[in-house]
Amino acid sequence: GYAGTIDISGYVDGMPIIVDFKTKKTREGEDIEVPETYPWQLAAYHFAEFGLNGEIHPHAKAINIYISTTEKGRMEIVTYERAELVEAFECFKACFKLWSLKNKYSPRAK
Repeated sequence: GYAGTIDISGYVDGMPIIVDFKTKKTREGEDIEVPETYPWQLAAYHFAEFGLNGEIHPHAKAINIYISTTEKGRMEIVTYERAELVEAFECFKACFKLWSLKNKYSPRAK
């Protein structure tokens, strides 16, 4: 249903964390725009790696690290706490359901 590669996963102080690197064209003095789907991706990764009892882990954290391709040395970190990941996972599941229906996809079909 989805594909990708987790860049880094592990535990920091007992909390499961997913880290995903992104490259972005940036302009000096302007904030990096975070597409709404990036937290969805992190939530799906987090669930796949650390999900417990069908839910996002109770101590979930995730990070996007943005590296500028147009400004030398610019890097920004965006963090997501569990509540954000829970909401993002709901968005991911809704999109996956829509995509599955539209494409007549079932992971159980042989």
